[in-house]
Amino acid sequence: MLEYLFSTVFFTLVSVVGLFLILRWLLFRPVTEVLDQRANRIKSDIEIARKNREEAEKIKAELEERLEKAKDEAKEIIEKAVSRGNEAKEEIIKEAKKEAEKILERARKEIQLEKARAVTQLKDELAILSTMIASKVIEENLTKEKNDHLISKVIEGMGESYEKYHR
Repeated sequence: MLEYLFSTVFFTLVSVVGLFLILRWLLFRPVTEVLDQRANRIKSDIEIARKNREEAEKIKAELEERLEKAKDEAKEIIEKAVSRGNEAKEEIIKEAKKEAEKILERARKEIQLEKARAVTQLKDELAILSTMIASKVIEENLTKEKNDHLISKVIEGMGESYEKYHR
């Protein structure tokens, strides 16, 4: 019986090993190949996804850098424009001040000329009036009343003459 048991155990063992080898050759190898292919495909997909992510990050970084450069350029352009505007404003203000000063200086000169003319005219008129008064005084022997009346007439004449030239 031991021999029977031994042959049964041996036959079972050989059958199990044979079945294992057959199943391995028929099932395990194709299943393993399918699993290996799937694992390789997953690794490949992961590698492609990693490369795509790296490329996307690189593009994103490049775009962010371009955006920063564009912002800096825009800021620089705005600063230059503001600076040029301020310079132009200052130049316009300077020119306006110079022009205003020229106008004021011309007005001052004109006022001085007019004043000098008026003074000259008044002196001339005063000389004429003084001569007239002196001739009248000499012509007539004037009383105090006549003298006062004559002086007021001369003063009125001077006032009219002044108004005539200063209108």
